[in-house]
Amino acid sequence: MVSYHKSYTSYTKNPITPTLILIVLPIPLLDLPKFDGTTGYDPTSHIDAFSLSYIDYMHQNEIVLRLFPRTLIGEALKWFYQLPEGSISTFQ
Repeated sequence: MVSYHKSYTSYTKNPITPTLILIVLPIPLLDLPKFDGTTGYDPTSHIDAFSLSYIDYMHQNEIVLRLFPRTLIGEALKWFYQLPEGSISTFQ
């Protein structure tokens, strides 16, 4: 069962749909490599590493959607937050 935060706070517009943002993450966060979009690290390799790290949760769309942005920094995170608000509803 998924639980939700009692309040929705965002420091910026978020491309993930609001109902998914409110989900409380029930799992520990792993210390995954960060992707900045500029260092030559392949984006596909980053997604593959993320997917393997959280393979037990890949069937839980709402969880992986909340976790993935935490692996982005710098230009990649800037790009993510420039996507249209509420435009992402699935990790696929």
